[in-house]
Amino acid sequence: MTYVTTSENGDELMNEPSTSLRGKCGCGTWIEHWKKYAEKTTVPTCIVAGCNEQATDGAHVEFTQQTKFKGLTYIAPMCGDHNKDHDLVFTSKPGYRLARGSQAETCAKKAK
Repeated sequence: MTYVTTSENGDELMNEPSTSLRGKCGCGTWIEHWKKYAEKTTVPTCIVAGCNEQATDGAHVEFTQQTKFKGLTYIAPMCGDHNKDHDLVFTSKPGYRLARGSQAETCAKKAK
């Protein structure tokens, strides 16, 4: 599966620092990567609870709580203002899809 869904109460996530150093995604942009691998055709509002701004960026996030997803990078739809706040720890809105951020497991994966 190329995505996970945040819980009905939201989850505590962290916006990862220095992700601009990772280079570009083969999908063109990280928000396009999110749309493709979260299996969505439209971009929602920012994932940060309480923010109603349109998501413009695909932000690299990780779970902060001990879950089976901790330590993995995901791409989340986020507004530009929140995405600029690196190391931001926030509560997500419930029911949002997070796309796998590993290009090796998604857009760079070679077809067999």
